Amino acid sequence: MAGSFPAYALLCALSGALIDVVYGRRWHAAWSALVVLGIFGATRTVLLMLSDLAVALGLTRLLLYIS
Repeated sequence: MAGSFPAYALLCALSGALIDVVYGRRWHAAWSALVVLGIFGATRTVLLMLSDLAVALGLTRLLLYIS
């Protein structure tokens, strides 16, 4: 998590410039989708860490109910 959150934050903050450099000015409107994907990735990282913690604590039945 310590490595992925700064990467997701940079992805969200620089999404417009990143889209312009990689795909060109024509695709600039795609920056909003890249921001949503960055937020989704950060959320997924947190949920994955919490599910690993639940497994370590022996709360696997809880994970079965949530899934």
